[in-house]
Amino acid sequence: MANNARRTFVGKPSPAGGILYAPVGTPLPTDEEMELNAAFVALGYQHKDGFKIKPERSTATQTAWGTDMVDESQESFAVTATFIMIETLGVDANKIAFGAANVSHTPATSTSGLKVASRLTADDLDHNSWVVRGKSNKKTARWVIPDGKPVAVDEIAWSDSELEGYSITLSCSPDENGVYVYRYTCDGVTTL
Repeated sequence: MANNARRTFVGKPSPAGGILYAPVGTPLPTDEEMELNAAFVALGYQHKDGFKIKPERSTATQTAWGTDMVDESQESFAVTATFIMIETLGVDANKIAFGAANVSHTPATSTSGLKVASRLTADDLDHNSWVVRGKSNKKTARWVIPDGKPVAVDEIAWSDSELEGYSITLSCSPDENGVYVYRYTCDGVTTL
């Protein structure tokens, strides 16, 4: 197959929201442009480092008597995803970072802005389904994670030079088909 620059992609977030989440069990999209179920909520702005998916396979070398390598067998497989939420004064970013049960809020009024109260506890964080949408001109791409749970929220820092952010690592669990993550793309090139 010849080189084709139209099949490259710059992962910019969709203008309608780059990273969205919904309760596990919410109907998931099955292509790159299918309308999302209304339960999906956009998390707002993310750090400029974007969104990253990391598949990890560990293997073991199997040797025969005399030390000849005869097989390389897979011992484990895991998928993690990372991103940094920078809308830290919003309700949903706090629900992801602290757990929905540990976040309450008071809507804005004519005399006060949105108030969010979060509690940092040892409680497990919530499992959710995730959709990450990207667009680059006519090209579109989407990651769909049926079940992802935050397993790490990195250091939260305040400084003069950086936005506050919640750096999240999701651990992805397989669905009933054994799939950890789905990826859907369209290069945007139509035929005549």
